[in-house]
Amino acid sequence: MGTKELKIIEYPQTVSINTLSTGKDLSLAFTGPLGKTSLSFPEGFSIEMNPEERVLTLKCSLPSPKLMKRLIGTFSSLIKQKIEGVSQGFKKQLNLVGVGYRANVKDNNLSLRLGYSHEINVAFDEDLEIICPNQTTIFIRGIDLVKVTQKAAEIRSWRLPEPYKGKGIFYKGETVRRKEGKKN
Repeated sequence: MGTKELKIIEYPQTVSINTLSTGKDLSLAFTGPLGKTSLSFPEGFSIEMNPEERVLTLKCSLPSPKLMKRLIGTFSSLIKQKIEGVSQGFKKQLNLVGVGYRANVKDNNLSLRLGYSHEINVAFDEDLEIICPNQTTIFIRGIDLVKVTQKAAEIRSWRLPEPYKGKGIFYKGETVRRKEGKKN
C-alpha cells in the first residue's frame, strides 16, 4: 500500500458517534439532538475514536497519493457536515417575488401559485421540515444538507428568477442583475 494520510476532527459534547464495520464496509452513525444519520466509507479508510477528548481521527491508505488527498478531504468535510447537521441542522430560505405568487403548506405538501394556470404541489420527506410563515417566504429545514439544498433547488426550478421584470423564486440574499427591455 501507499503512504497514509490522516485528518483529526473534533466534535461537540451533544453528538455521539459510533463506528459500524462489517467486513470491508466501514460506516459511522451520528446521533445528536436533531436526529440520526450515517455515512459509509470506501475501502482503504480507517477510523480511530477518542471519546474522552471528543476527537475522531480519519486515516486513509491508498496506492495513489492524489486520489488519497482528494478522498480524505472530501470525507473529512462530509463528517463535519454530518456533525453540524445532527447538532444544529441546516436551513434554506426562499422568497417568492411576483404579483400573485403564493405558497402554503398542507399535509406534507407544499402548494405553490406561481402564475401558471394550475396549482403546483410539491411533496416532501418526513426528514425535511417546510414552513411558510407568510405567503411569500418558504423555510426548508433538515439534518442532511444535500436533501435540504436539493429540495430548495427543486422548488426554485418551478419559476427561476428572470432579469427583465425581477420576478421568480429567489434564495435569501440573492440578487439578479436587472436588464433593460427592448428599445424601438
